[in-house]
Amino acid sequence: MKRYDIFISYSRKDADVARALQAELTRGGLSVFSDLEIIAGESWQHIMFEALETASSVVVLLGANQPSAFQEAELNYAMSEKGQRLIPVLLPGADRTILPYVSKYQVLDLTDAQNWPLHVLVGLPVLKSLGKLFTDLGEYQKAEKILRVLLSYAEDDDVNLTSVSAALNNLAKVLMDTNRIEEAEPLMRRALEIDELAFGSDHPDVAIRLNNLAALLQVTNRLSEAEPLMRKALSTFERHFGADHPQVARSLSNLAELFQSTDRIEEAEPLMRRALEIDENSLGPNHPDVAIRLNNLATLLQHTQRLDEAEPLLRRALAVQEACFGPNHPKLSSYLSNLASLLFATGRLSGAEAMYRRALSLDEAALGPAHPNVAIRINNLAQVVEGMGRVVDAIALFEQAYAILKAALPADHPTTNVVRQNLETALNSS
Repeated sequence: MKRYDIFISYSRKDADVARALQAELTRGGLSVFSDLEIIAGESWQHIMFEALETASSVVVLLGANQPSAFQEAELNYAMSEKGQRLIPVLLPGADRTILPYVSKYQVLDLTDAQNWPLHVLVGLPVLKSLGKLFTDLGEYQKAEKILRVLLSYAEDDDVNLTSVSAALNNLAKVLMDTNRIEEAEPLMRRALEIDELAFGSDHPDVAIRLNNLAALLQVTNRLSEAEPLMRKALSTFERHFGADHPQVARSLSNLAELFQSTDRIEEAEPLMRRALEIDENSLGPNHPDVAIRLNNLATLLQHTQRLDEAEPLLRRALAVQEACFGPNHPKLSSYLSNLASLLFATGRLSGAEAMYRRALSLDEAALGPAHPNVAIRINNLAQVVEGMGRVVDAIALFEQAYAILKAALPADHPTTNVVRQNLETALNSS
């Protein structure tokens, strides 16, 4: 059974729009189903519902004409089975009274977009929505294909350079999420340069670019370069939005993490607590950003051996993210791993093993079995298994992690050396 990235549902009178949209989506290498490709004589109803059932996402084009009974059936199925993977698109002339019916989905209202070229009318808005959808779902390969198409469109537009900046930034974030730092950095620097030329240095969009670049520099241990960028971004946000804005909370949290990584714990903790307070007050207790703040504060508490304080924060952060994104999202991996680390440190090895195995499963699904992050999860799991006395199993896991890292990283990389030492210790104790 063939699986499609996107299923397009449309009325016959909107076939030209569907055809243009399919061309834009396949341009990026995505697999797209619409009944335009059904061969005469085939069992079309069976083929269509099989494609609809297996598609990663569904785009429903709603035009000036009432949906046919068959399109209504497709829409109803997508609403009941696809959830947030459904994108309803209201074309020019569509009846906007349908909006309340589909309002909980990522609706694209294009009813005012008259006399636009078809690829601009539907192609670009749908590409942007799908790029965000697949990024949010952690389906990074699909997201990257779409974001590269959007970047090529933006670069063809000589007038609107800020659209290039946004496309560069979105693609760079996906590259960061898949640990391709060397590819992400030049895109982030180019996005920052464009926005500084467009807006000047004291602008919120420039501050966002500064924060993103600083986060990359922090990941690559260039902390002395990252800190002034973070401080500049924080100052800009406070000046434009006031002290209690979520963007200020993000900036405070980033700076606090940098302080923690340089052992400036007394400076880091109040910033983390302030960021959490801002987000809980402005976004509510069950927002994904609140989970991030909880996780960051818990990590600091864990680092300073305040494990009893850290554990309820870690459990709450995991619960919030799971409620927001579902149990199989790659975002959960780091939360599971942090909680597993705490359980390991407090001697609850069975619980730690279960959490690490779940984190490993999520990373393997999102990143592939040969990714360095997967090796780190395997190494962590091996340490727990070794602590439970299953030394033979632990050795096999350490060997697996070491093999991945040797293939993926330079021979003298610190992470590779740590895993090699763990393997040698396990072998010597067997």
